[in-house]
Amino acid sequence: MNKENILLSILVPSKNKSNLNEFLNSFENNASNPKNFEVIININYNDKIMIDFVKDQIKNRSFKIKYIESPPGYFNGHVHNNMAQQLSNKKSYFISCLTDRMQIKTKNWDKILEKYINFYKDDIFRITCSANNNRNYIDYWESCFAPSNIVFTTRKWIEICGNEWSPVFSADAFQQSISYYMMIYDNFSSSHFKRDISLHDLDFEGQYPEAKSEIDEYERFYGQLKAWDILVSPITQKNAKKNAMLLILNILQRKHNDISYISNNSNYTLYKDNKIFLKLNFNVNNFKYYITNFYRKFYYLNYAGSGFKFKNYSLLFNICWYLNYRYKCFDGLKDFYNRLVSKKFW
Repeated sequence: MNKENILLSILVPSKNKSNLNEFLNSFENNASNPKNFEVIININYNDKIMIDFVKDQIKNRSFKIKYIESPPGYFNGHVHNNMAQQLSNKKSYFISCLTDRMQIKTKNWDKILEKYINFYKDDIFRITCSANNNRNYIDYWESCFAPSNIVFTTRKWIEICGNEWSPVFSADAFQQSISYYMMIYDNFSSSHFKRDISLHDLDFEGQYPEAKSEIDEYERFYGQLKAWDILVSPITQKNAKKNAMLLILNILQRKHNDISYISNNSNYTLYKDNKIFLKLNFNVNNFKYYITNFYRKFYYLNYAGSGFKFKNYSLLFNICWYLNYRYKCFDGLKDFYNRLVSKKFW
């Protein structure tokens, strides 16, 4: 790489000194060249303990560290990522959003990642390393509840998407939705636009969340269900599909130098030799999405991860669980159901 460029910008939120220290150690100690990456840390406003700790890390680490302060809140994660993104080195090839519990265990991880520079000549792709990196997505709900959460995305991809990770919570799910709409475009064509590359050579710890107290677990489910309605809404999904079509447009422009285009509220119309070459439609069927989202709430647990075969839940339990966590006035309904119907159902 040229001296003015770096391989990777890592965006990480943290309010835990110990977690952050182990996170930084893992990337620094296992890198062949620590100067080839940077870390942008998001901390809560006026968190003096974390501010002092990060300032100390800036002085003592062999890689560059920057930080931002932002309003606290787990469900503001997409806002924090968008803010941190603006502070990142504009010449880094990859960008990644990680949590402070994710530690890389692979020696010379940067040499491995570096091999993928220009894997596609248009520089539009993602390297996925999470437990879901071999998954093929066939439904937009699937891309939202089981996204890859360890991903190295090219800066070109993010720039094309307006230098924004996501307009909603969560960034992982929104980016996976973009990838999903690219994957399903023109299903029966021999040429697909799947640009997620599964990488098995990088070993990470800390992919899964820590155990929480009953109160914290309730608040997390409550917030997730509120955010879910926004994430799977036609407006958000159309936004993701529009970004997907814009990425495909850029791929095609690289392949065909003489392509121009115009856009409207529903598609990108591509022209070649002054003739319409292709239309990239990013409309979604609002009615279908509203009906699908409404119906699936009655079987939310099944449609959002448990499935219908190995861990199938009844309609009544699904409804009680959903109401229990979605609306605080129904807190306790799930436990009431369990006491009446089943001694060990959840």
